[in-house]
Amino acid sequence: MMPHAPRLHKPPLLETLCEALQLAETAVSRYYAISPREWGTRFRYDVGSADDHPDLPFHPGALAQIAQLSPASGGFPARYRIVLKDDEILDLADSTGLVPLLTFTLAHELVHLVRFGSRRIPFDASEHAVLAEEEEVHRITLELLEPALGEDAQRVRHILAPDA
Repeated sequence: MMPHAPRLHKPPLLETLCEALQLAETAVSRYYAISPREWGTRFRYDVGSADDHPDLPFHPGALAQIAQLSPASGGFPARYRIVLKDDEILDLADSTGLVPLLTFTLAHELVHLVRFGSRRIPFDASEHAVLAEEEEVHRITLELLEPALGEDAQRVRHILAPDA
């Protein structure tokens, strides 16, 4: 029997994932002036693995993707899942460090989530709108993480988007 590859939301990496998620949430909260309780009420999400979502399409080169678990309905906001490509993240972490890479990846997805929840862009936007949105979200992510990650934010950006 083949041993299972490490998964970010299972021990021993769960603590690292939680650290990165806390850094990402804090940075996004500061940027958008989101109170801590809004993460559980207005911007509802959880984190999972691509292994648990084999049919979820990922954009080329993406380390994560947001899946909508339930749409907004009856006064309740939509619920999302940030789906991480564990293997690819762990492979890249050798050159960036796991916490900075996870923090950048999670913050990027949280910015998307806030923009969906604030109706700045629809979850099911056109492909053309998605490309422009990716550029904007990448810019915002770098801006909000530089105070928290310093040079690590730039290093991760250069590895993920060397032409940006």
